[in-house]
Amino acid sequence: MFFIVYFGANEEEIFNPECPVRILLEDVKNRCNCTDKDSIGFLDDKRVLVNIADEKSMENAAKYFTDRGVYTLLAIERRGDATTYVPLVDEPSKELLVKIESLQSVGSKNPKSQRRGSRTPQSMMKPPNQMSASKGRQRKWPPS
Repeated sequence: MFFIVYFGANEEEIFNPECPVRILLEDVKNRCNCTDKDSIGFLDDKRVLVNIADEKSMENAAKYFTDRGVYTLLAIERRGDATTYVPLVDEPSKELLVKIESLQSVGSKNPKSQRRGSRTPQSMMKPPNQMSASKGRQRKWPPS
């Protein structure tokens, strides 16, 4: 079993979730250039949030991921009762930003309060059309 995570400037990594949740999170943070203090989540290709950031257990991570699934890496920022999701890709698609916006307003009495502090400027809304040269192949963005 494995899954793919997209992050950064058209980068991708393959992960094996057949391990404890905390080990997988450490590996993802290390390989995807996050700090140990970062809270991360995953958005799958059907735009379903996989939030295991608070899981520190020895529970098997495979139960949270789909075999051969494709996920976009997200930063999870919490300020009081508000939670903000920020895509950790350099050029997120408009579709991805709309889905993340809907995640942020779910369950909120004041969705606008959760949007403050977003680090996704308008200039980042164009979808990338190629992977990095080192990967040597094109891919559709966002993953479908």
